[in-house]
Amino acid sequence: MKKFKQKKRPAKVKNANLAINYKIRSRLIYCAIFCAISAVCLFFSSMILFRTKYIDVNTNDIDAAARGAVYENLGINRGDNLLLIDENAVSKRLEDAIVDVDCVEIEKKFPDAIFINVKRANKAFDIESAGGEYIAVSSKGKVLAVSDAHEEGLILLKGTEPESFEVGRKVTYKDKSVEKKISEFIEMMNANNLEKTTEIDFNNGHLFFATYDGRVRINFGFYENMDYKIKTAAEIINTKLGAAESGTLDLAEVFEENRSYFTPNY
Repeated sequence: MKKFKQKKRPAKVKNANLAINYKIRSRLIYCAIFCAISAVCLFFSSMILFRTKYIDVNTNDIDAAARGAVYENLGINRGDNLLLIDENAVSKRLEDAIVDVDCVEIEKKFPDAIFINVKRANKAFDIESAGGEYIAVSSKGKVLAVSDAHEEGLILLKGTEPESFEVGRKVTYKDKSVEKKISEFIEMMNANNLEKTTEIDFNNGHLFFATYDGRVRINFGFYENMDYKIKTAAEIINTKLGAAESGTLDLAEVFEENRSYFTPNY
């Protein structure tokens, strides 16, 4: 029987590996200690350096009663650490607490100042509910009032049922796409010199209608390609129709077939 001798690994190689591992571990430990010390120093320096000295609140857009409520619910004081002030939380607190406030813009100016701009909520449209109520809503979707009559001068929104509404809170819709469509539609109409929109009718989410200046009812068809349809409506209303002309403008097929129809009222 033959015997085979096992070759032993040289001790020098083993010792060299141990030395390399030791150096790596040492460097990692030193790096961790350095990072920890740096983080602690940064934390304490920020706590000392970024103390709020100047708080500028612009409330010129709202009335006196609302101004008082802003300061009561602001929750920011001189000496507060600027880094720890949550702008989103402050904005939400003010918007939830004050019905007349629609938007709060906050800007931090390091090292020690914060600027707060409070914007008034203005009625943009009335929603006609199934129960016969008219819900006045701001451009940001905040419910400002509920009444038994439509307020003249506001856009009347028909054909979509609100899921829930409460004064001072955002309205929610059963059709979740409605909020985005309303905002987009009004913005596009205004951008194309069609600010006199008096009625928007979702027709229960199928076809989309709008009334301009109380005299031109526009059939947009489905909501797709709405930007193109609105530009076409603006061109026809502003350049081809008389200032007092009334009727129905059909743009349902204008994108696909490049055809539109106007039927005057007699």
